[in-house]
This record gives sequence, structure tokens and C-alpha cells, in this order.
Amino acid sequence: MYMIIMISAYAHTAYADSSVLLLLKGSFTTNTRIFYNTDNPQAFSEISNVSSNYGIGAEVRIRTFWERWVLGIAVEKISGSFERKSVYLGPTGHILVPWSDGYELLPVEVSAFYVVPISSNTFEFYLGGGLGYYTGKRKYSIGRTASRSTDVHSVMGIHVSTGIRWKFTSLLALDAHMRFRDPQINAVNQFSEHSTLVGGVNVPLVQGPMHTQINLNGINYSAGLAIVF
Repeated sequence: MYMIIMISAYAHTAYADSSVLLLLKGSFTTNTRIFYNTDNPQAFSEISNVSSNYGIGAEVRIRTFWERWVLGIAVEKISGSFERKSVYLGPTGHILVPWSDGYELLPVEVSAFYVVPISSNTFEFYLGGGLGYYTGKRKYSIGRTASRSTDVHSVMGIHVSTGIRWKFTSLLALDAHMRFRDPQINAVNQFSEHSTLVGGVNVPLVQGPMHTQINLNGINYSAGLAIVF
């Protein structure tokens, strides 16, 4: 028992010397789903999975008066896309029409972290969670013609997270983080043109609004360099 008390006391005095952390990070999210025809329940069945989702962001964390509790606010830009080809029967026969689909999402999240007592001045383990505000847009194009985003409904959501920080100098640290979140935003896109030119053939474009939902449902892994004050 005496040893446990001594270790806890050391951990408290060791990590309490830093109060502000500025983190610049890159991230990877394991999966994002795009749901199509969300305005039509009878046709609301087609789903695309985006498996490569990369992001960059920044976060500020401030240690509070409650010893092991840290407050943080993070801003991130996450995007992902995929490319396909479809067959179009034109006046000269079948042609392959390239198209791409994806999204761009901007999360702003406020978190509270609890620093686990085994932490020290060199290594810090933490658990946390909080609220997020999520907005973004769908990025959809056929050939060289891109659709425009006409409407996006931003949403609020919650997240939980865990991570570790390794302070290797008095001012610099490496931070690795894992976050669970599941925001889903509605997006509407529309083509301004009636057709696009592919291989010398005019390929007609869908007219009218295209309703989709973007669901960032994968695990978010991030790592970055932190400046500790």
C-alpha cells in the first residue's frame, strides 16, 4: 500500500508541471458509408463504403484545477473518395464513363480527458469523451464534370477516446489517439450541366437534386507532434 501511495504521489507531481498542449496531427478513419437516394425510402438501399479516409487537424488541451482532468478542443478536416467506371451505350457503341464519389467533413470537438494515475512526466495515459459539431459536403463527379453541393445539414454528436502521450523533451511530445464517433450528415448535390464529354461522346447527367447521407462510422486513429507549455 505504501508503494502504491508513493507511485501515485510521484505521478501527480511529475505530470502537473505542464498546463497547455498544442497538438498538430494526422489521422486515418477505417470506414465511411455513403447512403444514396435518402429522399426515397423505397430506393434507399444502395450503400458505398469508403475505406481510405485521411485527415489533418489541430488540438489544444488545457489542464484544469481538478488535478487529473484536461479539457481539449480539436478541429479536423477529413476526406475520402473512390473511383469507378460505368458502361454507357452511346450512339457509337459502349463506352466506359469514369466517375468518383466522396466527401469532405469538418469535425469540431470539445473533450474532457482523465489522466490515468500510472502516468508520469514522460508517459501519460488518458481516457476521455465529449461533444462534436460535424459539417461537410459530398464530392461527386462524372468524367470531368463535378456536381455542386446545394445543401448540408450539420449535426451534433458524441465521441469517446483513449490515448497516450510520450514527452521526449521539455517542450515536445508525441501523441497517439484512438477515437470512436458515429456522426451522420445529410447532403444534397446537383449538376449544373446537362451532359459531360467523355471520349468525344456527350454523356447525359442526372438532373435534379441528389440526396445522400454521409456516415463517418469507422474508428479514428491519429498521431502527431505536440508542443507542451
